[in-house]
Amino acid sequence: MNSFQKAGLLCTASGFITIVGIISAEAVATVYQTHSQVISDLARYDDAQWVFNTAMILSGLCAITASIFLFRQSYQRFFSLLLLINGIGILGVGLFPIYTGAIHQTFAILTFGAGALMALIHARFDQSALRYFSAWCGIFAFVSILFFFWTQTYLGVGGAERLISYSNTIWLIAFGGWLLRYTSPGSTERAPTKNT
Repeated sequence: MNSFQKAGLLCTASGFITIVGIISAEAVATVYQTHSQVISDLARYDDAQWVFNTAMILSGLCAITASIFLFRQSYQRFFSLLLLINGIGILGVGLFPIYTGAIHQTFAILTFGAGALMALIHARFDQSALRYFSAWCGIFAFVSILFFFWTQTYLGVGGAERLISYSNTIWLIAFGGWLLRYTSPGSTERAPTKNT
């Protein structure tokens, strides 16, 4: 398995862990309200906090490690930096739960912003069909951020936040799959574009 595949596996794992972690935490936090509470409120409940925080920590570590593999390949350095920031943001959300206040909010903003920007940047340099999905996810996430307060009128703060979070997370899984297709150096598959 080469560095691109390792990064792809880790990106896919990061997205998978995030989604399954949120769903599992929601399932055990029986009094949690998806409509009226943000995702990170799951850390307020004794029965759900360990599930949610552990998932965010593992997901963040996967994204951070994936960025290191891409940095080693001199892969689109600014993009790799955004993946690192995204991973640090996810990790911070798990290490500093919502009741820590401003520090938690800072990590959450890093995650949402870096995730949306990664998708848009990937759409610029990718030549495969994934670029269309990347553009869609990036634009959708940014529009969801810009109209967050308007959207929550209809979907609640929990629903409005999920529009951002899930679009970023689903894109990360797709990007991981895109990286997984690059096999050995002697393969006929062309390696992703590098930027040295």
